Amino acid sequence: MKKTLLLMTVALFLSQSPIKAYEFTDRELREDQMSLLTEDDFDYDIEKNDEGNRQAPRDYLRYITRLHQRNGFEYRFILDDSSKHITITGISITRYLGTSKTVKLSSLNISDLPIKKVEAKAFTKTTKVIVPESVTYCAKGAFGKAKVIKDKNLIKLKNGAYQYYYRLAQKRVTPAMIKSVVNGNKVIKNTLTLSKGKSIRLISQAQVGKKRYALSLSQIRYTNSDPQIVSLKNGMVKAKKKGTATINAELVTNEMNKYYTLTIKVK
Repeated sequence: MKKTLLLMTVALFLSQSPIKAYEFTDRELREDQMSLLTEDDFDYDIEKNDEGNRQAPRDYLRYITRLHQRNGFEYRFILDDSSKHITITGISITRYLGTSKTVKLSSLNISDLPIKKVEAKAFTKTTKVIVPESVTYCAKGAFGKAKVIKDKNLIKLKNGAYQYYYRLAQKRVTPAMIKSVVNGNKVIKNTLTLSKGKSIRLISQAQVGKKRYALSLSQIRYTNSDPQIVSLKNGMVKAKKKGTATINAELVTNEMNKYYTLTIKVK
C-alpha cells in the first residue's frame, strides 16, 4: 500500500511539472552540484522527532522527481519501480541551456548514471550533438537541425524519433525487451574454476521472453577485477596465477540491473 501511494505521488508530481515553466531555487541548484543524493542526505533532524522523520522522505521524493540542472543541461532521473525500492536507473535530458555549438552528452556526468533518453526540443541552437551509446531513445525533434553523431544501432524511425536496437538472431530487440543478461558457460553457482594456463571463451546471452540469444562482443562489455589473476581480451579469459577474480558483463547500452557477475577461481 505504501509503495502504491508513493508511485501515485511520483506520477502526480511529474504530470504537474511543465519543463519550460520550472524555476530552480538556490537550494535546488546547490543540490544539483553535489553527487547523487540519497534519502539519508535529507534526514537533517538529529533528534529524529516525528516531523523530522516524515519530512525527509518527502524532500527526497521531490528531489528524485523534479527537474535538475547541471553543466548547461536540464534533466530528469529515470526511475525503476519494479522492485521493492524505487531506484534511479539513468538520465533523461530535457533541454540544453548552454551556448556551445558542439555538445557531448557525456559531459553531463552524474555519479556515472547512464544517459538513456533525450526529450523533444532538447537541442534548438546547437550544430552538432555527440550521443553516447548508452542512449536508447530520442524523441522526435530532439536535436532540431543539428548534426547527430551516434551509434549505428540508434536508428532514426519514420516519425523522426530514434530507437536503439540490438540485433539478435536477425531480430530487432529494444533494450527494454531484454529481461536479463546471463552467462552461458557451464558454471556452478556463478563460479568457474580454471587451472593455471587454461583459457575459456565467455558466453553471454540475452533473455528475451522465454528465449535466450547469444550476444556478440560488440553488444556486451566485460570488466575484470584482477588482471593479475586472469587476463581478459576479446571475450577470452586466461588463468594466470592462483587466486580469485570477478568478471562483470553488461550490455553496451548500460542497462542497469541487466548484467551478470562471474567469479573465476584459478587453482
